[in-house]
Amino acid sequence: LYNSVLIGYPRGIEIANANTMAAANNDSSHVRYNSWFGIKGTWLNFAGGTPPSGMTTAWVANANFQNSRSSTSDVQLINPFATNNSIDPTPLQTSPVINTASFARQGIVPIDNPYFTIVPYRGAFAPGERWDLPWAEYDPVNREYRAVSPIRLLTPAGGEKYLVGQSVDVKWDTARTSGLTLKLQFATSKTGPWNDIAGLTAIQDAGATRGTVKWTVPATVTKTGYLRLVNVNNENQVSVNDAPFEIIEPPKPVARLLSPGGTAGETYRPGTSVDIRWDTTATFRQRWKFQFGQSATGPWTDLAGATSVIDSAARRGVFVGGFRVPAIRTTSGYLRMVNLADTSLNDVCDNPFTIVQPEASRADSVLRTPVTGRVQLSNTKIYSVDGYVFVDNGGV
Repeated sequence: LYNSVLIGYPRGIEIANANTMAAANNDSSHVRYNSWFGIKGTWLNFAGGTPPSGMTTAWVANANFQNSRSSTSDVQLINPFATNNSIDPTPLQTSPVINTASFARQGIVPIDNPYFTIVPYRGAFAPGERWDLPWAEYDPVNREYRAVSPIRLLTPAGGEKYLVGQSVDVKWDTARTSGLTLKLQFATSKTGPWNDIAGLTAIQDAGATRGTVKWTVPATVTKTGYLRLVNVNNENQVSVNDAPFEIIEPPKPVARLLSPGGTAGETYRPGTSVDIRWDTTATFRQRWKFQFGQSATGPWTDLAGATSVIDSAARRGVFVGGFRVPAIRTTSGYLRMVNLADTSLNDVCDNPFTIVQPEASRADSVLRTPVTGRVQLSNTKIYSVDGYVFVDNGGV
């Protein structure tokens, strides 16, 4: 025992067992350069045996050992006896312990080894030095001390916003969890009550679930969501996210047909292909069908090739050429989009469009037989073909 400050021990120091006493007497056990304050009885006590011949309780006071004994008030530490975090064991500048340390070797103990940091003071602290803060805790009366759990939940950490039905990666620190069997629980309060999550009550911290597992967010809308990770074989070992997360309803899909019929006065000819466009608010990967009618209320006819359109990738909000204009003359054409999962979610274009069907042209001449000679056509006339007409050998 070297360069230490001991206060509040009424009996000073005790050497128990005859072998320990013999070691001290033979100088293979050292007590050097120490300061005792506030001893009420003897400085050295023997217990559990008889000391060697010639060894007395004055052994500790050997002048070569440079130990000292004084009253409690002489130690001059700032506040050494507090039983809470106001404790301050650092010495005042006038304390007798600040310049009385020694690292001079006496006997077999290599106190002068460069491994030791040589300081001028006895005890743990120099004046104004608090290397014990902030990690040390000095309030055992009010503080609850528990063994550190090997389980530490990393994600969620708090502050996240999750959608109902969303798949979330739950993660934990794997430093001390290898091979453990874990379970995951959910609550809307940090103190529970806790509900086991189906399918996640026997998670092996190994392989694909080493430090992570998928969790599907429940249909519980809350601003105070918590997860708890529990060691199945020791349910005192738990970890809960520090701050709450939110669970919110996903936005509902919007049925909003933008075109055709987005503006008034649109006109189309039969046979032309028209792009269908719609609002993409919350519609990703929703399936739709598109229909044509001659009234805003129907009846409706499904468009060929447009009865199961997935709002994704190249068809995200647009179906290029999806409306092949029918050969129907009308001034009140409408398109309707219908959600396949929820047919009540539908929309009709805002404005009617017109489909024009030109009058049939009257031919000036009719070609009915193969062309075998020279035939001159005029660019001012309309010709029609009746039957199988071709240019035969010799025909021009």
